[in-house]
Amino acid sequence: MERAGFRYGTPLEPARDPQLQRSLSPAQINTAVADTICKKRHNVIGVWAAVEAAYQQRLIEANKPALEALRAANAARLRTASAVVGHE
Repeated sequence: MERAGFRYGTPLEPARDPQLQRSLSPAQINTAVADTICKKRHNVIGVWAAVEAAYQQRLIEANKPALEALRAANAARLRTASAVVGHE
């Protein structure tokens, strides 16, 4: 973004810029184009997804016993519901 003359501190800031919330303007178009090029050049979406997945995997591992108990309880509920509606 900086190469294109824009200064935003995070990838989410352009979408929150009040100057870009009004009717469609050349500034909005230029910012959107620069934002897209920048995000693609630096693989922002790929990096973001990888980091988010890593955080989620840590949380899954840290809470594995509780999650497995919930899975078992949910499976039991599904078996019961299936028996009630006659799809056993």
